Amino acid sequence: MNPYTINPSTNRKTMQNVFNNNINMFGLHAEEAQLGIVCIQDNQLTYANPYISNISGYSNYELLKMQFIELIHPDSQLILENNISLLLNGLVQTCYVCLKAIKKTGKEYWMDADLSVFTLNGNRSILAILFDVTNQAEI
Repeated sequence: MNPYTINPSTNRKTMQNVFNNNINMFGLHAEEAQLGIVCIQDNQLTYANPYISNISGYSNYELLKMQFIELIHPDSQLILENNISLLLNGLVQTCYVCLKAIKKTGKEYWMDADLSVFTLNGNRSILAILFDVTNQAEI
């Protein structure tokens, strides 16, 4: 039997342990991932894995004080805003966009963003999986 399977006879404490194990596994994988993972709630970054700090040049502390749109080049901001609106209004559950972004140094780079909506603390939020595609975009 899969250790993460929950059936109707599973008690509340066991369910909480399974949930905590899944959250811990997500955190472990997210922190080590060679791609960017961010959570956005009310336009604010609420989570950014270390990869985002490495690629953007911002510390995690700085990132968590920023709005996600601040990382995006003005040429791509409207595209991002439109897609986030579609997600938050329930018109789509996921979307994929290529965005021009800006590092802390001002240097531009490209990233593919796989965006999806989820609920965090009762609020609709965005999970963004980000891939640096600068080398492919320059070819």
